Amino acid sequence: MSHGALTRISCACRLRQVTYSPKGEATFTSLKFIPRGGELTCWYGRLSNEDFLLTYGRVPIPHIHGDNMIGFSLPGVLFSKSMLTLSESRCTKDLIERKSTLLQSLGVDASSMVDFEIMMGQEAMVIRQAGLPVPISIIARIMCLTGDDELAIMCMSVDGQAKTISPENEARAMRWIVGLLGQVEDQIFSGGGTEAQEDTDPGHGRVLGHRRQTLSAQVRSAEISVLKCAREIAAAAVLAVPGGKPFGVREEGKGKGKSKGGKKKSPGKGFG
Repeated sequence: MSHGALTRISCACRLRQVTYSPKGEATFTSLKFIPRGGELTCWYGRLSNEDFLLTYGRVPIPHIHGDNMIGFSLPGVLFSKSMLTLSESRCTKDLIERKSTLLQSLGVDASSMVDFEIMMGQEAMVIRQAGLPVPISIIARIMCLTGDDELAIMCMSVDGQAKTISPENEARAMRWIVGLLGQVEDQIFSGGGTEAQEDTDPGHGRVLGHRRQTLSAQVRSAEISVLKCAREIAAAAVLAVPGGKPFGVREEGKGKGKSKGGKKKSPGKGFG
């Protein structure tokens, strides 16, 4: 029997069972009649490229089963409205207009749809008709920045190198990403989503699980960034207080090598 990563089996039949004799001979029982000389191929199922590589040591070319890539589109007006909400009372009208112009140059236009792709282990990217993909974090930072200096930093981020803004605005940007991708996840993988209704093949569930894991990992990464920003903001607040010190830092000479009575502890004896 030859093997092929085909989405169909020759003779349009499926096997009912496989039995093995004591000599190691296999007997295949099909659900339909197979003419003599008919070709039989074995379908691996709707596996992800990762499953193909780890289980069989190869990946079919072309990648007919796809991979863990998730593609989706969002209306550009969603980003313009979000930017106005995030910029309200924080930005001048001139800064908002310049942020909007920069977003348009990166493929986020209020008059059209914005296409995204997410790969396992990679950030969600805006797919442009011309130019390299743009990470969603750059889009979110532009929407949340509140100063000319931060805008200048983000203008230098179009090369794909992540540039940070203030911890407060960075946290707002990451929270926005968490909320956006959370809604996308619900839309794609809910009972009425297109992914959930794609087909009834049991093997498709594994691919679906991999794709959902890809999106969930992106959401978790943004959540971790929010926590990191919160720690930076808290540390900065402590240092701003006269005499304040970051958490975990002790004054020199305090709490070291002294017992309750104030005497210096003697070093413990080693083994032997």
